[in-house]
Amino acid sequence: MTRRKKIRIRNIILAITYLVVGIVGTMASGMGICSMWLSGKFLPVYISGIYVVGNQVLRYLLYAIMFAAIIVFVMCGNYGYSYLSKKRKKH
Repeated sequence: MTRRKKIRIRNIILAITYLVVGIVGTMASGMGICSMWLSGKFLPVYISGIYVVGNQVLRYLLYAIMFAAIIVFVMCGNYGYSYLSKKRKKH
């Protein structure tokens, strides 16, 4: 096997890895956001009837981090998909 072919196979495996990590990471972040939004027990805002500002701020911070993670994972998956779908030059 030539060096060029080895590099091409390695790049294809890397692109597939990016695609899988992007899809799984996006789904995991989305499920994390949904479960955090639907759960009242995850960082509760009201504890014994008292409003806790720190938990609300932390909850919004986690939402922002998860949305940023979704953007990064979508970009990662897009990179892998674009590498796999581009046309190759045939010599």
